[in-house]
Amino acid sequence: EVVNVTPDGVTRAINDPRIAAITLTGSVRAGMAIGAQAGAALKKCVLELGGSDPFIVLADADLDAAVKAAVIGRYQNTGQVCAAAKRFIVEDSIVEAFTQKFVEATRALKIGNPLQDDTYIGPMARFDLRDELDGQVQATLAQGATLLLGGKKVEGRANFYEPTVFAGVTPQMTA
Repeated sequence: EVVNVTPDGVTRAINDPRIAAITLTGSVRAGMAIGAQAGAALKKCVLELGGSDPFIVLADADLDAAVKAAVIGRYQNTGQVCAAAKRFIVEDSIVEAFTQKFVEATRALKIGNPLQDDTYIGPMARFDLRDELDGQVQATLAQGATLLLGGKKVEGRANFYEPTVFAGVTPQMTA
């Protein structure tokens, strides 16, 4: 059974004898706190912290369906989902077609007020997160990745960032 709790309820939940195991998808800081408490309570613990979730597309995939799922998987909640797809691994024989369709579908995402039905990309949670993202984008470009789309802050009062797509990213790069 899955139990979602607020931060105040975490310690109570971990120490509850009915809870056999703890799992968390979140930040390293949250993982340290949960891991320490789970260890003290001798509870099994699985922590997914700051991962780089892969989205794998094989040559026999329905390309349009794969692209639709990939765009949703990457950009839902303006891309601010810890389990969002972050790396796309695509078989060589379809990589060009997938990339072209993915960039086109991403380019079509409307940036703006998330309360409007036709908007898909809202503002980031905080300005410092937008600035941190911009630093990561600029570092990745300087490290040799190819920018296919986006890569800039949206000017104005809100903390928007253009949906960004790179190609040629290696494990050594910031992205």
